[in-house]
Amino acid sequence: MTDSQRSSAASLVITSAPSVPLSAAQKSFNRLSRQIARIQRDIQDWETTMAQIQRRALEELVPVQQQFQALRQDLLLQLDASSQTLRFGKVARATLSQSISELALGLLQEVPEGTASHGAIQEIYQRHTPEPESPLDDTALRGAVAEYFDLPPEAIAEESPESLVAFVEQMLRERSAAQLDAQLAAARQENAEGGDDPEALEPSREKGQTSAQSGRESQRAAQAEQIRQALQTIYRQLVRVIHPDREPDAERRLHKTVLMQRANQAYTEKDLLQLLALQQELGQIDEQMLGTWGEETLKTYNRVLKAHVEGLQHQVEEIQARASACVGVPTFFTLTRRDLMRDFEETLREMRAAVVGMQVDLQKLQSEEPLKAWLQQQRRAIRRQAQRDWDTEMYWVQNEA
Repeated sequence: MTDSQRSSAASLVITSAPSVPLSAAQKSFNRLSRQIARIQRDIQDWETTMAQIQRRALEELVPVQQQFQALRQDLLLQLDASSQTLRFGKVARATLSQSISELALGLLQEVPEGTASHGAIQEIYQRHTPEPESPLDDTALRGAVAEYFDLPPEAIAEESPESLVAFVEQMLRERSAAQLDAQLAAARQENAEGGDDPEALEPSREKGQTSAQSGRESQRAAQAEQIRQALQTIYRQLVRVIHPDREPDAERRLHKTVLMQRANQAYTEKDLLQLLALQQELGQIDEQMLGTWGEETLKTYNRVLKAHVEGLQHQVEEIQARASACVGVPTFFTLTRRDLMRDFEETLREMRAAVVGMQVDLQKLQSEEPLKAWLQQQRRAIRRQAQRDWDTEMYWVQNEA
């Protein structure tokens, strides 16, 4: 939808003489029309902002990220060479190998497989990464399974290694089913003691609709049919005038093709305002005619507009969710366009600063003494991270207990 089309739709406001106040339905129509125009402007602003950020990311951020990745690869090669040429103590050697291993692991996740760089990084990673601990042997594994499910060891002695996984899955399903049965039984007992109907706990049992429910369903169906007929009537009135197949002049046929595309899109999206705007452009309705709509017609139109407002609001929420995902914040966090642009600028500044810092490190760590001081900093960082991991593990252990 172009700005001129949106402006045309926004101009659909019912006016009246000063001595004749607008009815409640007319006021609702005007309010919903203005609300739709505001939300559509908001969507357009979001799309513009997202496009600007995408363009700047390709032109500014991606080159800096690529430069930073190349510098990290240079640092990896330099540290690996230092580990083979310089003499360090046991602790310093272990710290250097761990730092090389972590740097290589991060690069392996970024550099495409099959490239020469990926192969070189993989080789360095394998040389500086200790062998993983041996997995549990068959006997220990069976013992762990038996202990977890509180079973005697002979209960799974006949299980083959291939069927042991299926056995564990079956036991987990049975345990979950037993827990669910126990919860339902407890709920039934509680409701029985409180005088409630235990049958209410059976969600799968269908119950007949009450007369009130049936009436509401009939009313909703009737309203939906009224909406369908109202949109169809306007659409047909437009088609009779703008259908390009009925136009012999080539230039006017092209113009009508554009109008027909707008009408088809508006009808598909149930965009009443766009259909009415087209009618206004074509002279099928004018400002005075808007005030002649009856109350029932207005009520039907207002239902269409309310549904359109809900759809547009959902579009805004989807755009905000995509924007939140881009900056790594929870989707329930309401992000503004200013927040998104500010986050991009901050990311770009941080990445540029990281490049400068990496260039300084590459130059500084060529000498042995600065490298030793850097390894001491790395060792302290590794210890802090290990302590945080331990604290986190203990927190969950205590809460589970």
